Amino acid sequence: MIGYKVNWSYIAIPLVTLVVVRAGSVVTMDSVNTWYATLNQPVLSPPNWVFGPVWALLYILATIAAIIVWNKIKAGRLRTSLLTLFAVNAAANGYWSVTFFANNDFSHAIALEVVMILTLLGLIGGAWKEKRVVSWLLVPYLLWVCFATYLTWQIWVLNP
Repeated sequence: MIGYKVNWSYIAIPLVTLVVVRAGSVVTMDSVNTWYATLNQPVLSPPNWVFGPVWALLYILATIAAIIVWNKIKAGRLRTSLLTLFAVNAAANGYWSVTFFANNDFSHAIALEVVMILTLLGLIGGAWKEKRVVSWLLVPYLLWVCFATYLTWQIWVLNP
């Protein structure tokens, strides 16, 4: 095709998402049925099978939001700030699994969840004026991370 230009954001952003998912799943899978299964769980803890589908949906929504930011917000300070927040959020998200499941470190896992909450608040607030759809796509992710923070805190309390 002569003159066809590939929009790399449709490839690169989903690839970043897949790297985060893969990094997290490698350390999570071994621990879910071993170490994690031995922990006292909070009353509101959902069954383990819920986490996969919920996270899959949230990753899809966040990926779509990032692609919209890349393609629909003009290049400049706002777009750069939002993409930076996405990157920090993805790093915190990916490292959370290592911290919680591989290192069994509840306090640092909560710190990473706070980073995720703050970056999501920044993304939702930052995108609101330019592209509200981005903000709305990220609200379920924010709510879930708040719930996950509660679960992590309760697991920490219940498993001293």
